[in-house]
Amino acid sequence: MAALTAAVALAGERDDQEATATHEALGQAIAAHDVRGYHRNSRRFHLALVRPCGMHRLLAMLESAWNTTEPVQPMAHVSDSAKVELHHDHEEMLAAFLARDVDKLVAAARAHHGRLRASLAALPRHTGLFVDSD
Repeated sequence: MAALTAAVALAGERDDQEATATHEALGQAIAAHDVRGYHRNSRRFHLALVRPCGMHRLLAMLESAWNTTEPVQPMAHVSDSAKVELHHDHEEMLAAFLARDVDKLVAAARAHHGRLRASLAALPRHTGLFVDSD
C-alpha cells in the first residue's frame, strides 16, 4: 500500500493516461474473452498505478512476483463473472487514483485483493492448475 500512497502523490497526467488506457484495454480483453490480453493488461494496469511511486526496488519486486506467476496464468481459470467483478474493482481503483484520493485507493485495493484471493481459492484443486502431482 506504500507504493500506491506514494504513487498518488507523485503521479502526473502521463500516469493518468497510462492507467486509463490500460484499464480500457483490460475491459476489452475481458469482453473478447482474450486470456493473454487479460494477463498482459492486468499487469500493465496494476503497474501503472504504482509506477509513479519511484520506489525502484519495490517495483522490481512486484515485477518479479508477476514474472513468477505469469507462466501459470491463474487468472485464465477464473470465471468471466469473477473477472467482471475484479474489473469493477479496477474501475474504483482508477477513479480514486485519478482523484488522488489515497484513502479510497487503498480501500479499493484491499477489497480487490480480497476478491482476487477468493476467486483463486474457488478454483478446483483436484484437476488442472492446482492438481497435486504426487
